[in-house]
Amino acid sequence: MTTDLYKAAVSKEPVFHPGLRVKTNGDFTTVNLALRPVATSSDSAAGPNLLLITFEDAKTSEQSQTGQATAIGAGEGAFESAMEIDARILELKRELQIKEEHLKASNEELETSNEELKSSNEEMQSINEKLQSTNEELETSKEELQSVNEELTTVNTELQNKVADLSQAINDMNNLLSGTGIGTIFVDHQLRILRFTPQVTQVINLIPTDVGRPVGTSSRTCWVMTAL
Repeated sequence: MTTDLYKAAVSKEPVFHPGLRVKTNGDFTTVNLALRPVATSSDSAAGPNLLLITFEDAKTSEQSQTGQATAIGAGEGAFESAMEIDARILELKRELQIKEEHLKASNEELETSNEELKSSNEEMQSINEKLQSTNEELETSKEELQSVNEELTTVNTELQNKVADLSQAINDMNNLLSGTGIGTIFVDHQLRILRFTPQVTQVINLIPTDVGRPVGTSSRTCWVMTAL
């Protein structure tokens, strides 16, 4: 049996030993011994030497040969089945590794996307705060402009009232001066003619275009001023 173990370990091939007598409970039993290497990784040469040892009851001497052939065939089939299972396991492991790598890459992409979305959200929040602040400033400016507009409206109304009062006072004064029949010339501090009553034209030859001219430079008024 030691030779069979060595052969199976070195050759990495199954070894079958039919008709082996084994002592059990004080008696001997004829069994068929099967040794099959077991692969633990994709690199079976680099892994440890593991062997699957099975014992099968043997038949009578005539049936032993048939049983041997059957055992060999069954052993070969079992070995092939084990090899297929190992290959399938390795394939599944590779597929699982590929899926794990793909899942890891997807998780990294998702984390990157989450960080980008978080950054974009912070930027949008900052922009929203700025827009809100600008809107508040615009509301304040609108209220100030509305207040200024109301003040200007009030001032404009007051000015219109003053202009109306002044116009009424001028009209009243003109009516008063015209009613007295006295010729009067109104001048400013530089002796420029501001206005005159119609009666003064009977004494001085003044015309409407003389308004704004100095009294002393008008030939029509020099003798009057001298006489006065």
